[in-house]
Parts: sequence; C-alpha cells; structure tokens
Amino acid sequence: MDYNLISIKDKEIVASHRDIALGTDNTAQHIKELIDKYKNDFEEFGVIRFETEKPLKSSTGGRPEITYYLNEQQTTLLFTYLRNSEIVRKFKVALVKEFYQMREMIISYQNDSLMAKYIKLQDEKIKLLEDLQKAKNKVVKPKLTFAMREELSNPIRQQKKYSDEEYELLITMCVEGVPLATVAKTLGRTHGSVLKKVSRMIKDRVLLSKKASDSHCYIDNRKKKI
Repeated sequence: MDYNLISIKDKEIVASHRDIALGTDNTAQHIKELIDKYKNDFEEFGVIRFETEKPLKSSTGGRPEITYYLNEQQTTLLFTYLRNSEIVRKFKVALVKEFYQMREMIISYQNDSLMAKYIKLQDEKIKLLEDLQKAKNKVVKPKLTFAMREELSNPIRQQKKYSDEEYELLITMCVEGVPLATVAKTLGRTHGSVLKKVSRMIKDRVLLSKKASDSHCYIDNRKKKI
C-alpha cells in the first residue's frame, strides 16, 4: 500500500495525525486525544506543529479543526501508545520507509545544490584565471626615453671600454662643466654610460687629481654640481 503520508513543515519532515489515524484504522479524534494526553512526552522530541482549519460549510460543527504534524521521533512515540495490530505494524513499516526516502531526497537535493554552487565557483575561477593569463600575455609597447632609444640603437658601442683619448676628453669636459647630454653625444655613448663612468671617476678621485679645485661637472640637464 502506498500511503504517501509525508510532508515538510518549517523545514522538517512530518506526518499529520489524521493520516496516521487513517493508516492505523483509528479515528482522528482518538489520535488527537492521545497526543493531547501525552503532550509533554511528545514535546521531549520537539515542538508539536499544528494547523487550524475552518470547518467545511457542509459540516454540522462550528469550531475550527486542528491538525497535528508530528516529526519522525514523535510519530515513533505515538506508535508505542497504539495496539500493535497487523494493520498498525504494516503502517509503521510503510511510514518508516517514507521518512527515510524523504530524508534521502532532501540530502540528494542539498548535495545537488552544493555541487551546482561548487561547479559555478569553479567555472568563475577558471574564467578569472584565463582573463588574468590574457592580460599577462597582452603585449604593451613601452615608451622609450631618449636614453633608452640611444642605448638600444648601439648596444655594442656602450660595452666597449673608454680609449685613452675618450678618457682624457671626458675628464676635460667634466672639469670644464660641460652638460652631460653634450658629453654623451660627443663620446657617442648613452647618458647612463657616461654618468656611471663619471661617478666612478669621482669615487676614485680621478677628477681631483687634476687639481682643478673650482672645476664643475654637469651630470644631468639640471646642472647638478658633483
């Protein structure tokens, strides 16, 4: 027999006392009286849910009708107050199966929902990584300064050592305070290369060895005194 008794109230699986009465060959009033009589026992397993319905127009009574909804533990407790007839026993087996199937269905639904959320997050993560990789691979043409273009135009020249003539000319121009741009252009070297050489010469006190106490060297276009 397929009783189809189970429903969900307030996110909990329950069975109504009217369906239990029908399945156990009892009156709804008798089942309700048992629940009312042992109410404290039933509340040990949670709040007793109920709904109040207005009586049908065709009925003779005028009072609202109450339908109790018992959870799985409360339903099991109710069966202990019923005679264990063959009808009751078969109904208990059927009800236990329905509670189990409903729990499995809810768990399956929750797992599917979680899996769907996980897949969505993974897809978003993959898309983000792909976008980051595209941005990383995107070639951005750098803006070259004059010094950078000059360095790139003749890299071999910049690596060569200064000849004696270049060395003496560099010292002379520094002593005379020639701007760095002019020094670099005259020697055919970059700003960076000349500046590095001049810094080394000052560190080694080469310029001071010329005994030019009031000499100046302009190391950049702002004419910074060294």
